[in-house]
Amino acid sequence: MITILFSLLYLTLAIQASPTYIGSYCNDNTTYLPNTTLDTNINVLLNSLTTNASQQDSGYYMTIMGFGTNSAINGEFLCRGDINTTICQNCVTDAAKQIKRRCNNQTEAVIWYEECLIRYTNKYFKFYSIEPRLNPRDGRNVSGVDFDRFNNSVIGLLNGLAVKAANSETAKKFATGEVEITRRGTTVYGSGQCMTDLSNGCWCYACVLYC
Repeated sequence: MITILFSLLYLTLAIQASPTYIGSYCNDNTTYLPNTTLDTNINVLLNSLTTNASQQDSGYYMTIMGFGTNSAINGEFLCRGDINTTICQNCVTDAAKQIKRRCNNQTEAVIWYEECLIRYTNKYFKFYSIEPRLNPRDGRNVSGVDFDRFNNSVIGLLNGLAVKAANSETAKKFATGEVEITRRGTTVYGSGQCMTDLSNGCWCYACVLYC
């Protein structure tokens, strides 16, 4: 029993200390010069996101730096709905460091982790666009199932999660679900989450697990 509790504690601490990076998007078409007002605004914005990650019960925060100027920058973070504030802050802190390193001098960037995402842009966020996006793959292929049934089931699951998350009355618009693909118990699990300042719409942080 002690061994089990120790293992669970170790796993919890490991998750809190090491957020899992998935990928990033950098808009290479628009860059800015270092040590400019825009550069300063991005640094201040990322610091604001990190600070507020420990203060937002909803796991979501959006702000703007340099409002009304040519150097304005919009930014936001979204933490997965089933993690606590400490894990959220650890993830946002790491993401804020990595996004500057991976997208150096880009005016628009997104970085995804298992636990959170952050993004910033010198334009307006396009909440109803599927771009930019990330399609991570684990290298495994679906086998032994009807592919049409599999695809239809996944699409139905994700559409249902989007509706469920968008209409959630909780502080975190987060939803999970599953669908059985075969009678032998092959199941697809999914989760979806919406930005909390959207009404009926979903800019979703979603994933699917097949097993």
